[in-house]
Amino acid sequence: MKKITLLIACTLFSLGVYAQQTLSHSVSQTSDSGGVACASDPDQIPGTGDEGISDNIFYRAYTPTDFGFTGSFDAMGVNFIAEFTDVGGTNPTVTSTVRLFTSDQTFPAGTLTEIASKDFDVTAADDGVVFDVMFDNPVTVNATTELIVAVDIAANPGPPNNYDFRIGVNNAGQNDPSYLSSTACGLTSPGTFASIAFPDNHLILNLIGDTTLSTDDFTLSQVSVYPNPTSDFINLNIPSNIEVNKASLFDALGRKASVSTNNNTINVSDLASGIYILKIETTVGDLSKKVIIK
Repeated sequence: MKKITLLIACTLFSLGVYAQQTLSHSVSQTSDSGGVACASDPDQIPGTGDEGISDNIFYRAYTPTDFGFTGSFDAMGVNFIAEFTDVGGTNPTVTSTVRLFTSDQTFPAGTLTEIASKDFDVTAADDGVVFDVMFDNPVTVNATTELIVAVDIAANPGPPNNYDFRIGVNNAGQNDPSYLSSTACGLTSPGTFASIAFPDNHLILNLIGDTTLSTDDFTLSQVSVYPNPTSDFINLNIPSNIEVNKASLFDALGRKASVSTNNNTINVSDLASGIYILKIETTVGDLSKKVIIK
């Protein structure tokens, strides 16, 4: 018999720190439970040891422009919290899959097209652990593209290797719905948790990615100024493959300051204290830096 159940297992973990960014619809990254899922109980008697998880796919949808991204976007992986119970006591290693989809309509409508996937293993030792499952290669899309992230969990094989593996949830709030599908429970297409009477289950299921930089953009990102704050001179640290055509300094009112530049060093000793904007024009593009003069 298949049924929707709720597994409770309290945990507290935080997201790791990465150079890339994590897009999330979750107000909190703290998992309160393993959430709602389709589960099996062959003898229909709770607590007899034959219980386990059925097939479940958990989803969230992300559009990078909603998070301030523009241009091209690199989808790198999926972040979630694992909630795992070794029901049969045999400590099985379970292989599941994270998937990345696009849709020809706004999710959950339309036909899903898989554009990336990655298998990962989980055991009882991973209960409550934050997973960052990274694709072998980033997938580059326009930042306006809706990306659907999913964790696809296969049905347990039954005793003695039965287990219950779900994705962490909380009820702290979310900015977009959480979704679930499960053939065993008749949920043949993704539906919201609210539609199956669990509106307070908010999936912690995040997209890891970043804006794609062109070669020139990457080169410009290596430009730095020092010391900052300063009272005498500003030095420009410029990669060897670009040249500075012009450097101009502007005060908070947008007025151009009178400064002299020599060999990528700017003399600011005659300027009043305050915050200035340094505009640097180079052979590969322009950029601006905030400078504080003491």
